Amino acid sequence: MNPTSIGYEFEWRRIEEDKLPAGANAQNEGFFKCAVAKGTILSGKKFETIFEYTPDTVGVHESYW
Repeated sequence: MNPTSIGYEFEWRRIEEDKLPAGANAQNEGFFKCAVAKGTILSGKKFETIFEYTPDTVGVHESYW
């Protein structure tokens, strides 16, 4: 929710592999997709962001945004 009197623009981007925290595993990033990568949250309004996860292998997967 945007509690301010102005709109906020946002953009979701994956963190590049060389900038990940120590010990982070960036494999299988293609399993994660952001349905709404950028937009504006208007004053006093809510905004829903959807991340889709569609793996093709069994295991632990993570993605950094």
